[in-house]
Amino acid sequence: MIRLGLIVIAFGGLADLVTHLSFADAADPGGHTQAQLSAHAIAFAGMVLVLAGVVVDGVRQSMVRRRGPGRQPTGGD
Repeated sequence: MIRLGLIVIAFGGLADLVTHLSFADAADPGGHTQAQLSAHAIAFAGMVLVLAGVVVDGVRQSMVRRRGPGRQPTGGD
């Protein structure tokens, strides 16, 4: 999930760069276009995916440490 999030962030960053450097918004410097807002939303979604991946990985690691390497889950712990 972390790798997917990083890919989405990279795509959103590239889209953000393209939309902000386009000559179409040079006439209106005060506001943001729909394309710019969409690029920001894509990058934000990537950040959420990375954070979710970090949390899932942390929970998984803590469960392995608590259980120990040789014990199997019994369901009644």
